[in-house]
Amino acid sequence: MEIVIIDTRQIQSYIFGSNRLRENIGASYLVKMATEDWVQKVLAGQFPADALARPIEDPQCPAKPVFTGGGNAVLFFRENGQGKTFIRQYSRAVLACAPHLQLATAVHQFDKLDELPAAVDDAFAQLDVNKQKQPPDTPLLGMGVTVKCRSTGLAAMAMSPLIPGADDGGQYPVSAEILAKLRNINKANKLLDQFNPDKTRYDFPYDLDNLGRSSGEQSYVAVVHIDGNDMGQRIKAYKEGLSGAKAYLVGSEQISEALNEAGKSALQETVSALIAAVTKDKKGRPIISHTNITGDKITEIALKEGERLDKKTGKKAGTGNYYLPFRPIVFGGDDITFVCDGRLGISLALTFTKAFEAATENFIDGRGKITACAGVAIVKSHYPFARAYDLAESLCRQAKMYRRRLMIDEGMEDVSCLDWHFALSGLLGSLSRMRKREYCVPSGHLTLRPVTLTENFVDPLRAWPVINAGIRAFQDTDEGKDKAGWSTKRNKVKALRDALRQGPEAVDHFRAAYRLAELPRVTDIGGSIQLTGWHDQDCVYFDALELADWHMPLPAGGKNE
Repeated sequence: MEIVIIDTRQIQSYIFGSNRLRENIGASYLVKMATEDWVQKVLAGQFPADALARPIEDPQCPAKPVFTGGGNAVLFFRENGQGKTFIRQYSRAVLACAPHLQLATAVHQFDKLDELPAAVDDAFAQLDVNKQKQPPDTPLLGMGVTVKCRSTGLAAMAMSPLIPGADDGGQYPVSAEILAKLRNINKANKLLDQFNPDKTRYDFPYDLDNLGRSSGEQSYVAVVHIDGNDMGQRIKAYKEGLSGAKAYLVGSEQISEALNEAGKSALQETVSALIAAVTKDKKGRPIISHTNITGDKITEIALKEGERLDKKTGKKAGTGNYYLPFRPIVFGGDDITFVCDGRLGISLALTFTKAFEAATENFIDGRGKITACAGVAIVKSHYPFARAYDLAESLCRQAKMYRRRLMIDEGMEDVSCLDWHFALSGLLGSLSRMRKREYCVPSGHLTLRPVTLTENFVDPLRAWPVINAGIRAFQDTDEGKDKAGWSTKRNKVKALRDALRQGPEAVDHFRAAYRLAELPRVTDIGGSIQLTGWHDQDCVYFDALELADWHMPLPAGGKNE
């Protein structure tokens, strides 16, 4: 008997190595197909369907998928040697359909079916060894007379197909890798359509310029990475409680399906919340607008109309549908990466994370809801996408490290956490260096990030409700107000930001200059926070001030308040 493991390698660079959103979309779809549909297709070509349908304990069952998806696949083969035959056929299929998608494989033999769980663990250990031995990919760079692909730098083999809604000036030379990605965009979109509750009015965009940004005013996008907490440990613990090969196989499938359904539910709710935020301007055009208590506009996103290519004239024409300022790129289970208008990044991250918690309230392993951590990187719209994704992933890791400290060192209950960063002038150095350079002053730390999504009983200030209270105060959206005191007074806001950088004494001078008895109330922990803006070495208001021009909450009743 054999266990075969297939793992897709370096998928981050494969998916996010291009600045063209449609190429990222096609790449993500190919990775998904590689460890799901193509595995099943190759198996179906190797063995009769009726034999594959038999239960695993039946001696006539030649093979069975143990797990597929999430970038890897685990398969059982009854006869030794069948696994290697599968790998040869599968590798050819991937090479033909997804050029330059790197794979790592492992084969582990065992004797008894009852040893299946242990055999899977041994196969993963063998996979780690094989990865270390695998030589680096060295693609053929082409001859001196070849044209280079604009995305990969490899030899181009064709011109890109025309994609409606693409704003880069038409066709361009592409390599086999990019051509495969582009040819699968429509399939990727159809896969995403299941999460669009109003296909007659809205579409998901193919291009970063169609995310609804305000040209020349708000030319920033948010790259958001969200990952469930401790899922590897929870899945392992759940499987350890299963006895026998059949129970292990069924249990693996059930927990995977439960996780996927939770992710789908959270994504569906996120899209629905975004669509619910759409209104119309005076000319009847769809917008997402955010105003203060007196009706003054704080910021606004104008949705861009979709385009189609008229085959007769070769000209673009409107479709009547409008692009949502949101595009999931990688989604499945507890892991999602999406891109959106920069002003919606935090709101959509909050919405998805809380919806995911709600969807896993009664999770199959009986251990309650699954929390998650989110990283939100806000960058210029045409900043290198791979670096923006790396930043989002780093922010997610920082949030996870903070959560771990709260739980392990402080004994706090499980909680979701969030971190974000504005790369308004590019990314220079690591996240820690940027934070030290931009947010450390003689009085202490200007930022409270990362924060918990709910009340923080260990570090009360490091919680989203505190940040959100400050945002509402500076955006003048609190219902108790009858006039705008901050959102329409940019000089006042800038003066407070400068005073906070200089320290508590400068904030006292600021209040005196503007005749303010105190700063807005954002927490009940007491002290001189409303007088100085600081609590020990932590600045309480800087994060909220920084977000005041950016953060666009979804409508009341959403998940981000």
